[in-house]
Amino acid sequence: MKTLTATPETIRQTFGFQYIIPDYQRPYSWGNDECVQLWDDITEAFAANPAEHYFCGTIVVYIPNGNKKRYIIDGQQRLTTCILLLKALYEQASTVTVLPNFIYVSDVLTGNRTNELRIESLVTANDQNDLKNVLENGSRNVKKLNTFESNYNAFSDKFKEWRSGKTPEEINSFILFVLDNVELLPLICEDEDQALIIFNTVNNRGMALSDSDIFKSQLYKAYRTEVERKKFKDTWDSLTDPLLLFRIYMNIIRAREEKTGWSTELKLRKFFDQRKTFNNPKDTVDDILKIQNILTPEFSDKSIILFNILKTSPNFFWAFPVYCYLFKYAQNDVDNESYSIPNCKEFESLLEALLIFTFSKGIIYNSADKVKFTSFKGCVEIMNGNTDFNRIFDAALTTTEKSVLLTCLESSDFKKYWTGIVYLASYLNPNQDPALYKNIFGKDAYDIEHILPKHGFNNYDNWTEEEYNNSLWNIGNLVPLEKKKNIQARNFFFRKKQESYQKENNVQDIQDLMKLNDWGYQEFKNRNDEKIKLLKTFFRV
Repeated sequence: MKTLTATPETIRQTFGFQYIIPDYQRPYSWGNDECVQLWDDITEAFAANPAEHYFCGTIVVYIPNGNKKRYIIDGQQRLTTCILLLKALYEQASTVTVLPNFIYVSDVLTGNRTNELRIESLVTANDQNDLKNVLENGSRNVKKLNTFESNYNAFSDKFKEWRSGKTPEEINSFILFVLDNVELLPLICEDEDQALIIFNTVNNRGMALSDSDIFKSQLYKAYRTEVERKKFKDTWDSLTDPLLLFRIYMNIIRAREEKTGWSTELKLRKFFDQRKTFNNPKDTVDDILKIQNILTPEFSDKSIILFNILKTSPNFFWAFPVYCYLFKYAQNDVDNESYSIPNCKEFESLLEALLIFTFSKGIIYNSADKVKFTSFKGCVEIMNGNTDFNRIFDAALTTTEKSVLLTCLESSDFKKYWTGIVYLASYLNPNQDPALYKNIFGKDAYDIEHILPKHGFNNYDNWTEEEYNNSLWNIGNLVPLEKKKNIQARNFFFRKKQESYQKENNVQDIQDLMKLNDWGYQEFKNRNDEKIKLLKTFFRV
């Protein structure tokens, strides 16, 4: 049985060792709030009883054979913050010349301080350089500080405020309290594997370990050579959103292995902890990379448009059948960065069926609960090779539900789905060019324009107040418009708005509005009736 030692250490004892932060750890991320909380806890403990000990938290380390350095598996945030505190204390109490001994390593023969820091970060070059600079020079006098400098300043300001009016004896007493009464509990493991296991289970007062950190550490330890680990770390750092990728991956695995649907998602960590997924790290990483490379499917203009309209949904359950399909059918185009699918029309059919189903259930019930089960069941069907998407999803809508949906469409009662419905209704314009319309889905590129101004009734183009109030949020009065033009249009009357509508080439609806002389109630009603008719046809009601 492997030995695990756990003996409380004072700050003085803790920083008698040198620490290495492995490269797979996350960068230093504590902010001023955590630092101020730590300061307040220490000063309150000192004020209450300077003879008592204050427990600061747990760290998990392992010491490789023949190496005296401690490798930090958990606790780097707290440990790094403590050394910043020691630096701040020394800068304002430089007569306490023992403090630098806990910041810099001492020569084992002469006892003289070297230039080597007690903490070395392998996470990023920036982290190590920033930490080194602040420990050597303090904070720069600039407006934009890095995290280390900002936290160092927070401690400096707090200590400066606290020491005001204190005698030298009181200040020295406080510094000795920090060194000899503030304690950490190092859990010292025999090897890295043992430390990583504990890392997965220890719950301490620091920033909560995310599922992403756990998955990263488990995959990291599954690789055996430094070359493999370095390659894995580079790959992991390229992932945009590991938790999202693992969430999708979990549902793909469940769909591949289960014969029926399921009603709820499982907790990610619990799901993967119960599996042997990480015993085959290369296969797992390859699967995760594939999912990342298919996150934004751009196989045709129509698929781009339907996918982005689905993304406006207030829940994410629609996405799992999409990614199950892509994971099953997407083919690598050799360079490992580009994927294609053999049947784009089939994929478009899936997106259309999902849009009809998801938006219908969402509008009818204003809840995600009615979407989940069929989406999960659809995942299983897709992974089993079923591509009859209308049977999978349209069959989940009853005749009664379709009748309710019809009423909602006719009254523009779209609940949380109104943005997506506006995009969809505009796309359904028979003269709309999909190659142009796909351009509206850039980041924050377009907004929803109210053709009839939404702030204040003013007998606009002879509208009555009742007509105005009843029509403002109806589909006939809503259209996508480039955000900059939407801001320019503001609350102007229609003919003034048309000046902002000029040069809008992507949206056919806007070009159609440019042909009108007025935006009266009849013009609105004609457009509203047209949009409702298009939506009813699309939703098959």
